[in-house]
Amino acid sequence: MTTVSAGLLAFVVALVGVRVVEIVSRARNVLDQPVSRSSHTVATPTLGGIGIVLGTWAAAATGNLTDTQLSILVAGTAVAVVGAIDDLRSLAPAVRLALQLAISLAFAVRLEPALTLALPWGPATVSGPAAIALTTTVLVGIVNVWNFMDGLDGLAGGTTVVVALGLLAAGAPAIGLIGVAGATLGFLVWNHHPASIFMGDAGSTFLGFVLAASALSAGDAAGPATFGFVALPFVLDAGVTLVRRGVARKPLLTAHREHHYQRLADAGVDHRSVAALYVGASALSAVAAESYIAGDVVARFAVILAVAIAWVAYMASVRWAERRPRSADRVLRSRVEGA
Repeated sequence: MTTVSAGLLAFVVALVGVRVVEIVSRARNVLDQPVSRSSHTVATPTLGGIGIVLGTWAAAATGNLTDTQLSILVAGTAVAVVGAIDDLRSLAPAVRLALQLAISLAFAVRLEPALTLALPWGPATVSGPAAIALTTTVLVGIVNVWNFMDGLDGLAGGTTVVVALGLLAAGAPAIGLIGVAGATLGFLVWNHHPASIFMGDAGSTFLGFVLAASALSAGDAAGPATFGFVALPFVLDAGVTLVRRGVARKPLLTAHREHHYQRLADAGVDHRSVAALYVGASALSAVAAESYIAGDVVARFAVILAVAIAWVAYMASVRWAERRPRSADRVLRSRVEGA
């Protein structure tokens, strides 16, 4: 009941907190104005992540946090503060990245990780400076992946809940993840399409950091492996898009509308369906993670091959959706939804 109560408290605090942030933001005209790359057409508050952070901390206050769990939330909150400043004042990409890197490095040094990686042919342990470097790189990478993928109503929030529950099942530190799951569900009450508020960089970067840090501090191979699979829909979308933009010599840190989920929405698929697709893909990836962890070498390579085939099929389906003829009704509906 303690776990259930913590999650419920996080839900309620976030539910109320996000609504209060929305009211204050509208009263003070602190709104995200739609531009050409936006997926919304109406000026919308974008500091809902504050409610998520408050809800997560409320859940954490109900239990006895270990030093590592406390460090995760403190560092995650510091990343969220950087995100909130960016939401309000638009930090230069290089400055934002440098601050994220500094916070992630400080956390990695504090954690002194010894990472066990579940490679297909067997476990591998990384420790010392190499583990610190790997931890820092993963944290900064996932923080930005979650930020990049927070572009449609319910997409990042719904996927976050699935990832948090997957990590809990894998034995990752519980109290922070319970708070994240409960608080994000409270936020989603206001963020389902059409959303009345967005989580903003404050919310997406906080969630990305806490999820990745919880996985890396799980203490065995199950945490990183589970996270690697359950977060794969986001990681592949962001990673492939960055590679494509890099090859085309386009800026990697500036906002755009070239992610697969954005292209799918632009092709006329409604926002709820796109969000549900990614949430469902994360849930299926959790099943793949269990098969991978429990399997032998052959089974692990089979899982990797199945995931690769599924991703190639998805990319092909996005291209097909972009090329199919679109009726005037679908075009109008897409524009109304903000595609």
